[in-house]
Amino acid sequence: MSMTTRQLNELHSKESDHNVGLEKELTQLRTRCKQLEEVEAALRASEEQLRVEKETEVENLEKHLDSLRKRQEQTQNQQLKQLEEENRYCHTCNDAILLHVPAGLIFLSIVPGA
Repeated sequence: MSMTTRQLNELHSKESDHNVGLEKELTQLRTRCKQLEEVEAALRASEEQLRVEKETEVENLEKHLDSLRKRQEQTQNQQLKQLEEENRYCHTCNDAILLHVPAGLIFLSIVPGA
């Protein structure tokens, strides 16, 4: 089974065309691979940036929450002090009224908040 020169040339031409196609496909695959590696790197960088932003946001929210808690506590303490002062004032007023009223003449009933 021997091949003629013409058949060999045709076979060589087909194989050359096939090799050129394979080389072109290989080049395209390498380019696509490089593109995908670049996309992967960009996604990793973006993911890292988002992680840092998230951590920063969480830290800021924790600080804000802590500040709100401190303000609430301070407000509650101020309100408590104010109520204590009002209570002391009411007791002082009650004592003063009782001291200025002659015994047995007038009975006063002081109801706080009335």
